[in-house]
Amino acid sequence: MTIAKDAGVQAPSVKRVAFTFADFVSGTALAVIDLPSDAEVIGGNLVIDTAFNSATSDTITVGDKESDSRYKSGINGQTAASTDLVPTGVITNNANRRQVVVKWTGVSTAPSAGAGHLNVVYLQTSRADFIQR
Repeated sequence: MTIAKDAGVQAPSVKRVAFTFADFVSGTALAVIDLPSDAEVIGGNLVIDTAFNSATSDTITVGDKESDSRYKSGINGQTAASTDLVPTGVITNNANRRQVVVKWTGVSTAPSAGAGHLNVVYLQTSRADFIQR
């Protein structure tokens, strides 16, 4: 038995979206990126450029509409830093998986500051950018 080799080569694609504290409602997942129907997230990161400043805590998760923490949970929004997403091998084969979401949860006094951006790196499994011989 052999596995058929595929000469098609896929180049990774990146989608980026910026956000601020004013975009969120605490505890509510917000759809921020739409992926193609046959994408596989292979990396990315969530960057906090300006720390959120709720009185007690600010926690951020990244996932999709099926599982809002699929790619990362427990990100500390009160620290300006970059946090890598965790690829899961899930293919975006339904509408809920195609919508990448970010969920911010603040505790105590609402923030008056906080901003960042999300980068999602993915392969589109049905596409070949070129053929390698």
